[in-house]
Amino acid sequence: LLNGSEQMYIPVMEYEDSAMNCWAPELFYDEDSEEYMIYWATTIAGKYPETVKFAKDRTRDHRMYYVTTRDFKTFSETKQLYNQGFNVIDAVVVKEGGEYIMLLKDETLLPEAQKNIKIARSKNLSEGYGKPGAQISPKGIWVEGPSLMKFGDEWILYYDQYRLHAMGGMKSSDLEHWTDISDQISFPEGTRHGTAFKVPIELYNNLLFNDIFANSDEEERFDELYKSAGETLFSDNGTGDWSEKWHLDGKIGYVENSKEGMDFHAGPEIKNDAHHAVLWTKETFAGDLLIEYDYTRLDTSDAQVNIIYIEATGSGEGEYTKDIFEWNKLREVPSMSTYFNNMNTLHISYAALDIEEDYVRARRYRPDLGTRLKGTDLGATYGTGFFKTGVKHHIIIVKKGFDLYMKVSNDEQSELYKWNYADHPEVREGRIALRHMYSRSSRYKNFVVKEISGE
Repeated sequence: LLNGSEQMYIPVMEYEDSAMNCWAPELFYDEDSEEYMIYWATTIAGKYPETVKFAKDRTRDHRMYYVTTRDFKTFSETKQLYNQGFNVIDAVVVKEGGEYIMLLKDETLLPEAQKNIKIARSKNLSEGYGKPGAQISPKGIWVEGPSLMKFGDEWILYYDQYRLHAMGGMKSSDLEHWTDISDQISFPEGTRHGTAFKVPIELYNNLLFNDIFANSDEEERFDELYKSAGETLFSDNGTGDWSEKWHLDGKIGYVENSKEGMDFHAGPEIKNDAHHAVLWTKETFAGDLLIEYDYTRLDTSDAQVNIIYIEATGSGEGEYTKDIFEWNKLREVPSMSTYFNNMNTLHISYAALDIEEDYVRARRYRPDLGTRLKGTDLGATYGTGFFKTGVKHHIIIVKKGFDLYMKVSNDEQSELYKWNYADHPEVREGRIALRHMYSRSSRYKNFVVKEISGE
């Protein structure tokens, strides 16, 4: 499983000119015939006019197909595996006693969405599966990608609750009566659906060993720090009244709360400092911190950037006292220079410009130098390709001593960035802020700050 051969094209639907796709292939080894059955979902355009009208965009209307092979070099002709008059994908087959159990996703969208897991049964591996029973996945949750395993006398079913960006699970002792165990299971961050299967312990240990040594030292250090996070110092799920926990700099930007999260909007006018906006925590923090939140870019602007300030205080010179809230009026027009000329803070900018020029950058503001932004740059990474409009990202920031980490993850990619600012005075306390430059809008949810203690 570590070293694969070159991929090979298998023309399983080449005979069908109207085939649109081959989705989610699965594999079953039949001990009786000593053959492998490869099976998948395909839409053949125009083949089922009576049900395509119930499909998404009235185009993708799948049925299950299969081929068999002994050597993965030659393959049987393609045959249909399952068709009971509805749109079906993500089938997976297990054998129990003398019966074959097919878990499948009913992909019907209209007139009433199904999007659930059901079971069909047969006495034969490749034919004879009847109409499915009632759904076994939780009602009201769209799911896909089932995977079924047996532990002792119990069957455990895993599936992807893709609208919730979370995995779910059920258990059963008889494959008929099911109990939801989603609150009892956990998966690594970013897990999507796939098939679980049993391997020899020697193979498992080999995979584990190689995974450990594939990680960089920085990734291991970040994971250690993340796991060491202790007391929660601040928490806002984004659905309540934002003004209870945050203060807004600027008179044009605004914040809206909904069940989807906290939507933060700067003003729309580019090159007008009054249209910047900065949202400060009312609480102050000290020491080493973990900051974690869900972030979704809402704007389509190709101007400017989002910034997070970490443990910010005033310079202590003149009107710019250590407590930033003592000079709120000086930031009613939130000009960028007011901040970098008069604050001690760490700064991370991200979701910059457009998707092709996007960058992630860290700074340590130094008002004592009197050089504006010169000498504050800790390093930048360009062309991240991350922050597409409408895509939810999970962001984790760790500040430990002079080390600063930022991990960004979405359903397609994950990246860890790291900076060190040991050439500058240490930042030890202050407030946290979210800065939107003019024209920028984003959604925040589940914003949490925790302390990190220890070495």
